[in-house]
Amino acid sequence: MIDWIKTAFGRQPAAAASAAGDAASAAAHRAAIAHQRAFAAAQLNRLTESWRIVSEKIDDELRSDLDALRARSRTLENNNDFLRRYLDIVETNLIGEAAPKLISFADDAPGRPDTFARKAIHAAWAAWGERGICETSGQIDFTELCHAIVRGTARDGEALVLEHVAGRSGNSYGYALQLLDVDRLATRLSRPAAEGVPAIVCGVEVDDRGRPTAYHFQPNRIAAASTGYQRVPADSVLHLSLIHI
Repeated sequence: MIDWIKTAFGRQPAAAASAAGDAASAAAHRAAIAHQRAFAAAQLNRLTESWRIVSEKIDDELRSDLDALRARSRTLENNNDFLRRYLDIVETNLIGEAAPKLISFADDAPGRPDTFARKAIHAAWAAWGERGICETSGQIDFTELCHAIVRGTARDGEALVLEHVAGRSGNSYGYALQLLDVDRLATRLSRPAAEGVPAIVCGVEVDDRGRPTAYHFQPNRIAAASTGYQRVPADSVLHLSLIHI
């Protein structure tokens, strides 16, 4: 009778209230366990409330932030001993004291090494790598060029080298390299693809497969002061970069 009166007035009997409490407690426990199993990096609390939880396309972020990131990284190289030491280690571990050597496997016939040809090729490779021949400015040799490329990639995230062939090389080998400052790449120049017009992503013109077809360079380092861009076909540019997807 008492249980019926409590039910009529919207109050559960003691047994039912106890069962309901147990069910709610179990549900809360399961929710707590599920919360604990979630990624800690996705939790929102006083330590992470200012951390963005929605990301943009990497191209959009690079277009607006890449120049600032590169400038700050170069400032750290000038003022921070730890970063300079890291970049020195990159040079040492990737290149070492001497640039990679060419090893010829020229043969007169299968199993018969052409000793004379191999020596000639090795000598020509060593001569091409000398200062004033392999690099257009004439100020660095091939080892120093390799050091600059890997150091720039570790510091700036990318490196650019322009190939000069035939008469433009300035040497008897018909081939030379020119190290470009990546600041010259028009990173703020972007456009979507349209009919008959290829897309440009941070200064790099790409086809419908995402393969670079040309690079757009600004005449100076200050993008705001640039009035035009120099378009260079991709087959003349060596672009070493850290890929972000």
